[in-house]
Amino acid sequence: MRIAPSRSTSQVFETSFEVLKTDDERRMIFGWAYVSEIDGRQIVDKQDDMAPIEEIEKAAYDFNLYARSQGDMHERKDVGRLVESFVFTAEKEQLGIVAKNEEGDVIYGWWTGFKVDDDAVWKAHKSGKRPELSIGGRATKVAA
Repeated sequence: MRIAPSRSTSQVFETSFEVLKTDDERRMIFGWAYVSEIDGRQIVDKQDDMAPIEEIEKAAYDFNLYARSQGDMHERKDVGRLVESFVFTAEKEQLGIVAKNEEGDVIYGWWTGFKVDDDAVWKAHKSGKRPELSIGGRATKVAA
């Protein structure tokens, strides 16, 4: 998955997370598009970047409004359609909406699901050749 670039950002980024669930009958995949924090600890992604949940939430809402399309390997577009998107935040935790991992740690992040329309991409997911969801976008790098 690729996040639609924002006009106010300058650096391109990509990161990946494992597909955690598939629905074979409906050709759907589900997983974390991005995890910002686990149990209060900021997560460093595969590109050695950290994205605050507030920024991921903005990016998710932009994606939901303007894109909603699954890509493949940051090259092909429109191989699937968004069916689920939810950003877990501290504000939503206060409402009792909480995501936790197997250890019981609270996760702040962006959960997504896609209906995979492209036969080759579905086959790649099923065979394990596409085991992750991956987002990309633009960001301005700031010192931590």
